[in-house]
Amino acid sequence: MDTDRNKNVEGFSLRIPSELRDRLRLSARENRRSLNAEILVLLEQALPHTKKAEAAVAAPAH
Repeated sequence: MDTDRNKNVEGFSLRIPSELRDRLRLSARENRRSLNAEILVLLEQALPHTKKAEAAVAAPAH
């Protein structure tokens, strides 16, 4: 199941309060998205791409 779309995808475990999880699920349902897709959309909206962010990601770790 290694498609081009999934090559740059990394699994991530996250602990969140149940109330927030419920709000996310409701939002996902209202937008006809999976919970994962809803979280990704919200993160993309909160963290827009910038040249500074891209440079930080591309910089080698010390």
